Amino acid sequence: MTSIISKDDFQIIQEENNMFTVQFSDYNSEAIINSITKTRILLGTTVTDNFQTLIFKASSIKSLQQFKEEQFQRTGSHSLPPNLAAKLAADLGRQISYLSGRYNMTIIGVGSENVFVVDETKFLYLSGEYLAEIDRNNETIMVCFPVDPLAFYTAPELLIVTELPSYVNYKTCYFSFGCLLLYALMENNEFYTEYIKETDTLRHKVIMEYLNRLSIRGTKLYWFIERCLVVEPENRSIIFI
Repeated sequence: MTSIISKDDFQIIQEENNMFTVQFSDYNSEAIINSITKTRILLGTTVTDNFQTLIFKASSIKSLQQFKEEQFQRTGSHSLPPNLAAKLAADLGRQISYLSGRYNMTIIGVGSENVFVVDETKFLYLSGEYLAEIDRNNETIMVCFPVDPLAFYTAPELLIVTELPSYVNYKTCYFSFGCLLLYALMENNEFYTEYIKETDTLRHKVIMEYLNRLSIRGTKLYWFIERCLVVEPENRSIIFI
């Protein structure tokens, strides 16, 4: 039994016979676990009664960052193939939609360090740290802590928060998700550090320039990401058309 990944709110343990155990310490673990199992992203799982443990069989599990680095060692490129990037969009999109529909919750922001790849084909978001409850009366979430742009890909409306608590549209997550997909498709790993340095005025322009340089331009995945990156949060969507 070996702990292979340890975070503030969960750890991943590798057992014998290709069994993996995710042990959660966060009170949001039920929502996270069900967003993985009920959407059938992972099959054949075992969940403890208190929703503190998720057990499954797999050949491998690694962070998205590690997955990209290993791909670079094999192919000379950090970029995920478009079919895998589309699978990332589909899997995390299902998790986000399930959290919203079943639990009235969303993720304030998505960081690549909390996205994991199982068997090199399945993508999971495992952290409950940045989950927030959606107020359906006005479609907002409450931001009650200072936002650190280095913690996750940050939507424009979060960068202009000046007092706490503040309220933003729950689709703030969609922008973050779109940025994560850009990171997954980039040939190198410079996207995160470069775009975060830009001023608010230039920031969206720079992000869209990244998108338009990718080979996926004109595909369903391209339009999916573009809909995530709309400036006005209420107009964002996570739908493949």
